[in-house]
Amino acid sequence: MASHPQKPPTPRAKRESALTHTIDRRQSERHAADGEVVLLPESPQLVELRGNLLDVSETGFRVGHSCMTLASGQIVAFVHATGCGKARVVWNRVHGQSVETGFVILPHSL
Repeated sequence: MASHPQKPPTPRAKRESALTHTIDRRQSERHAADGEVVLLPESPQLVELRGNLLDVSETGFRVGHSCMTLASGQIVAFVHATGCGKARVVWNRVHGQSVETGFVILPHSL
């Protein structure tokens, strides 16, 4: 029986594998949420922005907004119905003119 060399994973397969890995690493359950979120990025170039709270967990939250300039790793001060403090941008997903951003709450702000 002839052996066939394995093809390297496609970019899509790599993304799906990374997404699965990310989901597996979550330490707390998400809960659907709604309401306004106020974000104040630490960057002096960005001003206060407002978005809609999509879901929350013990360690983070997800926000829908229209700011295309938030970057992974950026620190923001936040206020929403279930808490306030500082959080770090983990990921952004752009959908046309809207953006979803996932944040992890920084431990010293709990």
